[in-house]
Amino acid sequence: MRELAEQREARFFFFTAIAFATIVVAGFVMFIITGRSTFSAPWWVHLHAVTYMAWLGLYLSQTYFIYADKRANHRVMGKIGAGLAIWMIVSGAVFLPYTVMVGRTPPFFTPAFFLALDALNILVFGLLITLGLFMRHKTHWHRRLMFAATLSIGTPGVGRIALVLEIEAAIVVSAVMLGFLLGGMVFDGINKKRFYPAYLVGLIPIMAMGPLTEVLAKTAFMGEVVSWLQ
Repeated sequence: MRELAEQREARFFFFTAIAFATIVVAGFVMFIITGRSTFSAPWWVHLHAVTYMAWLGLYLSQTYFIYADKRANHRVMGKIGAGLAIWMIVSGAVFLPYTVMVGRTPPFFTPAFFLALDALNILVFGLLITLGLFMRHKTHWHRRLMFAATLSIGTPGVGRIALVLEIEAAIVVSAVMLGFLLGGMVFDGINKKRFYPAYLVGLIPIMAMGPLTEVLAKTAFMGEVVSWLQ
């Protein structure tokens, strides 16, 4: 019975990875189709996009390797993933203020809101990835923390769908994040008859990003940072 439960869990994470990746990619494709994004952006914008899409692809491949019982491949790609995660955090921390400096803040954000949102996103991703890697020998923690970390960086893609459909982005992003995380909790309850606190460790900072962004963006400190960058 335990082996069957583990197989079902591996299948669950693989197919939820496919579903989430599809949603995120759809958001960016919709922006291109509607003319809100173009390929004429500077090279560093494309590098940033490729970096984050690479993470989605890597996470998808990692869930597949577990689903297909190719654990040796999973361990090799895990080392690559750790390096990619470091690059994502470092490059994000560099490109974020530079975007404001050169006046490329997305038109649907104020510079202060954009800085606050992405800074918190980088912090949450870094926190969850660090915890996930630290807990890599405890599968039930590692698997769920890496899932939550991947969800945390998908907000730009999900938000773009809301913007194209002219729906409140914060509501859509929150609904999608909650849907995946609560879906995981419900699945665990059905599959293993238990609750894993790793989901709460992911859910709390992810859901806190929105309200914290609203507060931080309105502070005098963030206003001073924007003034200095511009």
